[in-house]
Amino acid sequence: MANLSQCLSCFLRLRNSIRMQQLSTLPFVSLQTAKKCSAMLILVITLFAATTVANTEFSIEAEIAAAAEAAPPHITAAATYLAFEQDHFQTLRTGTNNFTCLVIRDPQGRFEPACLNEEAMRSVFPTYALEMKLLYAGTPPSAIKQRLADAYSAGQIPTAEPGAIVYMMSQNNLNYNAATEILAPTPVHQMYYFPKMPDETFSLTANLPVRLWQGFPHLSALIVDISK
Repeated sequence: MANLSQCLSCFLRLRNSIRMQQLSTLPFVSLQTAKKCSAMLILVITLFAATTVANTEFSIEAEIAAAAEAAPPHITAAATYLAFEQDHFQTLRTGTNNFTCLVIRDPQGRFEPACLNEEAMRSVFPTYALEMKLLYAGTPPSAIKQRLADAYSAGQIPTAEPGAIVYMMSQNNLNYNAATEILAPTPVHQMYYFPKMPDETFSLTANLPVRLWQGFPHLSALIVDISK
């Protein structure tokens, strides 16, 4: 029997992709995990997916509502909205302020609504867009960092500009950990991006609601947990 969190993660990945109308690429459940999970749970997952997909269509309004979870109304009301379809982001609605909102996803069920300011759109968004394109094209998660590093070295994506801010304040944030094959909730947070910097740049202790994030090879970010 698999670890319960792994089995529930399988279900969450399917449920989340279906709920958010991302039907072109449903999350992949690894054979190893499927064998470990009980036959009954796999059956429930399969039936849920089949019955829901049959009655779901992509909804622009639903995608905008999902992306708008990322930030307060004074930002989202007049923001521009994008959606990832057919290997690139497309504009759903053009706004009148300097924020752009979208949902960051991957084939494993990641769900992270994000609102980016102008600096972040110029300097961080290209990395998000390339990461999603690679993942949905079948690039293994373990190879993503190197592909991004290569793209940066080739001048295809920039590093972060000072002042680049990404709001990720949805109560429904989910992030997939490729090492553990677990999809799990992440706290309500904001990300303040910088060009790549060493781990020791900030003197941050474990009890602070701020940590240095080094998830990309060519830029860094301070994650501010505002859930507490």
